[in-house]
Amino acid sequence: MNINGDFSKILKKLRERAGFKSQSQLAEASGVDNSTIARLERGETKPTPDTLKKLAPHLNVNYDYLMASAGYSSLSGDFKILGETIKNTNMQLIEIINNLPLNASTDKTLEAIFKANKMLREINTQSREVYSKLLERKFNKNEQQQKDATKVPILGTIHAGLPLLAEQNWEGQIDVPSDIKGDFCLRVEGDSMIYAGILTEDIAVFKQADYANHGQIVAAGVEDASWEAYLKFYIEKNDRVFLRSANPNYEDIEFGPQHRIIGVMVGLIRESAPSLGDYQNLLQVKEYEDRQWMEVIEIASSNGMEPIFVKQIIETQIAMASHFAKSKSP
Repeated sequence: MNINGDFSKILKKLRERAGFKSQSQLAEASGVDNSTIARLERGETKPTPDTLKKLAPHLNVNYDYLMASAGYSSLSGDFKILGETIKNTNMQLIEIINNLPLNASTDKTLEAIFKANKMLREINTQSREVYSKLLERKFNKNEQQQKDATKVPILGTIHAGLPLLAEQNWEGQIDVPSDIKGDFCLRVEGDSMIYAGILTEDIAVFKQADYANHGQIVAAGVEDASWEAYLKFYIEKNDRVFLRSANPNYEDIEFGPQHRIIGVMVGLIRESAPSLGDYQNLLQVKEYEDRQWMEVIEIASSNGMEPIFVKQIIETQIAMASHFAKSKSP
């Protein structure tokens, strides 16, 4: 019996989008029982708030979104109601103005103004109530997170022969909010992940793992007597695996036997506001990409090629490459 059909479809779509090919992979990453996830995707049961809290970071969505999707009351519902009320009020105000005759008496005009003013006061009161709820929830959440914060190690140089989380591998410790379930952190250096919104000096939080799913951000590196891990996207392509930066200035690194994954990213802590330099670096990356595309467009245009023709050529090349790859596979 399907009692929660909409959420079951949403959960399956989010799982696949997050790179989990199977329910068991999501179960192992989140700590939610595999049979529970299976029943949720079949719509046979309603998820508990605790289950949604465990799933949210692994599905790359926030807890409130999952709560609302599962039918729990949330602020998003309050905002939706408020939005509908404002929309209806605007329509009523327009109707009052349009129905007011041009030669209306002063009494009728004043009556219309009083009516409109009353409606606006009611909207203002409702807006303040929703805003107060938002502030209260944010304050309570921040207060609870500070109270429940967990000290998590920041890894520096990793020494072979020692457990990953051994103190000899620590650079220090940091308080991580209770809703981020991580085992260790890395301090971000450089601009290789800037297009994913990850800046230098950010603290990336990781769940310890020795494997990853396509599209996840991992902590990985070349294992040696002493080595350091870095942040990259884990990309599976044509039976090969690559570590990819979120910056076109860096080339993909093919994942080989010398590489080791030590964790999957589950959160980000920013201790300071983004700087002007961060913005300027991002602009430089964007300008570089724009120049590359402009060169392609100029070549096509100078040879009298229409955009639709270029699109057809690209699609044909992709189809041919895919067919060729399949014909070569055993």
